[in-house]
Amino acid sequence: MPDSSFHEGKIDEILDAYSDSLFIQGVCLFYIGVHAVDYVLAEQFDIEDIATHRGRKKRITENMDWETSESFAKLLTYSLAIRYNEISSIEIIEKMKESLKELILHLEQQYNFPVEIRERIFDTIKSTTYL
Repeated sequence: MPDSSFHEGKIDEILDAYSDSLFIQGVCLFYIGVHAVDYVLAEQFDIEDIATHRGRKKRITENMDWETSESFAKLLTYSLAIRYNEISSIEIIEKMKESLKELILHLEQQYNFPVEIRERIFDTIKSTTYL
């Protein structure tokens, strides 16, 4: 079962894959959020058995606060849009970035998500351009 160090490694792996492609950015932004939430669930709540997004949402609802749930839900909604319903656009990627920033800052303030990981995430997503 993955622990918090696994999720930190996955975040680093995703940051390495982050590119100027809008679609790739959108997918990466979502999965950064997934592994940030999973990091906290593993570290703070000793929950390491999450295999689906439905299971993750259930664990968030059961163990975390409303703001975490809402931030994750927004990120998931944007992710579903670019993966299935819409062509990726700068506007939707910017909304995803803002949703991810909200989520990460909240995790940091409420659940001691590491500042070092937050800085790596924020540095990567602000330094990209768009194709």
